[in-house]
Amino acid sequence: MRQDELEGHVLGKPARSGQPGMKHLGHPSPAQPPDQRVFSEAGLLHPARLPALFRRSFAGRLVASFFAKEHSFFPSNTREWRLTGPFFVSRMGGKEKVMRTSAIAIALTLAAAPPASTRAGEPAAREEIERGDAWAELGNWKRALEHFRRACDAEDAPLSYRLRLANALYRSGDRLGALEAIDSLRPSGKDRAPILCAKGNILMDLQRFQDACQAYQDARAANPEDARAWYGLGRCRAGLAGLPGAAASVRDEAIGALRQFIEKFPSDRRVAAARDALATIEFGEAGFLLARAREEMAGARWKEAEALLRKALQKTPDLEEAHYLLGLTLSQPSIDRVEDAQACFRKAARHPLAWLQRGLYAFARDDLELAAQAFGQAIALDNTLAEAHYQLGLTFQTLLKEDEARKAFSEVVRLAPDTPLGRQARSRLGWMSGDLNLLTEGQAIDAASEVELGHKVATLLEQKMGTFRDARLQERLERILRRIAANTDRLPDAVPYQVRLINLDTVNALSFSGGTILLFRGLIDFVQKDLGDSDDAYASILGHEVAHVALRHGMGMLHLATEARELIQGQAFDVRNLEKLVVGLSRHNEFEADQLGSLYAYRAGFDPAAGMVLHRRFVEKGLEVPEGRDHPTHAQRERQLREYLLSLRAKARHFDAGLAAFEKKDYAGAATHFEIFVGLFPASAAGRNNLALARMRTGLVLRKPEVDYRLGDDLDPRFRAPPIVLRAGEQGDPARPHLLQAAAAFRELLNRERSYTPARINLASCLLYLGDPLGAEKTLEEALRQAPDSAIAKNNLLAARLRQNRAEGVLEQLQELVKKNPHLAEARFNLALLLQRLGKADESRREWLAFLKLDPSSGFAEQARNQIALLK
Repeated sequence: MRQDELEGHVLGKPARSGQPGMKHLGHPSPAQPPDQRVFSEAGLLHPARLPALFRRSFAGRLVASFFAKEHSFFPSNTREWRLTGPFFVSRMGGKEKVMRTSAIAIALTLAAAPPASTRAGEPAAREEIERGDAWAELGNWKRALEHFRRACDAEDAPLSYRLRLANALYRSGDRLGALEAIDSLRPSGKDRAPILCAKGNILMDLQRFQDACQAYQDARAANPEDARAWYGLGRCRAGLAGLPGAAASVRDEAIGALRQFIEKFPSDRRVAAARDALATIEFGEAGFLLARAREEMAGARWKEAEALLRKALQKTPDLEEAHYLLGLTLSQPSIDRVEDAQACFRKAARHPLAWLQRGLYAFARDDLELAAQAFGQAIALDNTLAEAHYQLGLTFQTLLKEDEARKAFSEVVRLAPDTPLGRQARSRLGWMSGDLNLLTEGQAIDAASEVELGHKVATLLEQKMGTFRDARLQERLERILRRIAANTDRLPDAVPYQVRLINLDTVNALSFSGGTILLFRGLIDFVQKDLGDSDDAYASILGHEVAHVALRHGMGMLHLATEARELIQGQAFDVRNLEKLVVGLSRHNEFEADQLGSLYAYRAGFDPAAGMVLHRRFVEKGLEVPEGRDHPTHAQRERQLREYLLSLRAKARHFDAGLAAFEKKDYAGAATHFEIFVGLFPASAAGRNNLALARMRTGLVLRKPEVDYRLGDDLDPRFRAPPIVLRAGEQGDPARPHLLQAAAAFRELLNRERSYTPARINLASCLLYLGDPLGAEKTLEEALRQAPDSAIAKNNLLAARLRQNRAEGVLEQLQELVKKNPHLAEARFNLALLLQRLGKADESRREWLAFLKLDPSSGFAEQARNQIALLK
């Protein structure tokens, strides 16, 4: 059992930041072996914990038959990175690998999340709990047990301490001790339920089924809505029913308890296990085989499942669930015995899912009347079967019975409103009724409808977000937009492009089908302050948005907008919801719009490399998109755009190559060069003229020469593509992009939780490594306002001042910091280095030696030894 599952909140804590080797942000819990999960939330009993003799008995197989699937705990092979001055330290499987990245520097400490406070006034007990938690997270329960015992020595030890002790006793194999510890707890109210469930689990483990039933009954009385208690009661009654010589009344009680759980919690993930247990009790060995067959089907082992199901039917020929499952198995493509499968479904005449399969088979064969009858029969047996209602709606729609179809789809929406099936039904209702807000599927929409829908959504968003007026900027943007729109690959005037100024500080822009572009005040301010307020910068932005429209990406944006209804129908606009639209387009969409947008800007006479500069500035200003999202990062987009512009520059040379080929009378080669060039610049009169002339000359070469009047032609050499200037990328620190991404991630975290001090301290470290000590100093001062006693923040603040050559008073402050925190290795390192740089050799040597006692093996230890050697 994890502590948080017993208490209802997370109790696990990361190691203290002051302990050697624990400077990262905490360890995920290692995966626990399956025989140590009696305390798990599901209240599961693993069959591996049962004695072998009991496992071989029918009762043992009964208990095992509905043991639910294991929890997926954290992976045991975790990998963490910690940044310590000039070294990156990689931890993998307990080993530490140090990679040197720069020369000696002031050491910085990365903040670890502080441990949650337990009980004020008991520092010794709290220290034991924290140490025990650390050992528990590392999977060493015996060591954890020692600390938890000491923490619980006092009679009034808090409940959370004693829960830890009980858990550690169980994890260490002392079931009876764990039971005794659980019994010593005296919770009240609903808090009793999870503890009583844990007690029931231990009793089940000890095969004390009757006592376990009492524990689960008490848990159910404490909290009638606790699914674990209901499930546990059914489980222990099933165990009693499976014992040799169990009375019929015991069997009936088990069936009743399991049915009560299934009816009360129909969506609980343990229902399938409860159903299998029910089948096992009702049908004995056949039910047990049925449960095993389900496991084989879950693993797509169809032949093994078929064999088990046939054995079950030999024992109980009228077991409809087995007929249904056998039909599903025979329907699989790897077996493909469809007619035999249908025969199985017909034998399950009271099974709604079997009728559903019969209806699907008839629908696929275009026997619509028979399909409607089958789906109707499935609904008659189970009116909550949404899939049957949906398939009935499809059948009626195919039969052109619109009213019946609408009724069926409406029932699906009522039964399953937030499921994929419910959304599909809602979409079909929207298509039938003409309600555009319900369209969620990719139905074909013509150009006129596209413009209409795009303007509708854009107008609604304008009303929600608010606009602002700037006549001069508006005129300037529209002029740039007209030039770009005239150079797209769509027909002239096919899209009525327009730009709207939105009064939001968000640094972004949006475009919609129909040509409306929303430009946010935050992005305009960014262009004015960081990009020189240039037409090229605006052209790169507008070109990108025009490309989205020209490529019909806006239809995808339209669907995103109609699904994000709070953006359109809400009473008040929340800028946080805007992310659904801003990052909604795919990586491919964004890369494509970047590249074609730069092409449109290039054709219109603007610098196509301005888009690269835009993305680079975003990264430099800490506006990077975190990795791992569907939306690409700005660094990725800059790289992709650079590669595209390199190919664009090569294509622009095809005009001159065509002229050279023409002069050499290689008219076919000239035509190829001009074709490529015209693809790049379709509006170039010179390019089109020369392409046609090359084709004409290619044809004339094929004619026999004859005496006739000579005709002249005019090869136009006057077009020159504007140069594409790609400045060489900065050479230097390969870690810089990673540090920029890390800084962006810390900023994003602080935007969500401004009071989270560890992120603020770590952001300052990133800023120092990026060469911004002043920014780091301001960030650390804010961190100390939030956490005045943070030794880590104080150390890093002094390091930031030293980076700015502001050493006044730093020595005394470092000495005071080391005096109060003698085990803070980073402060000791910095003090030794500062003393050495101030020429105080003896004091420096003393501090270096003290540091090596704290940290004898890291990369900093190597630096310390080198500095001691220099002092000699």
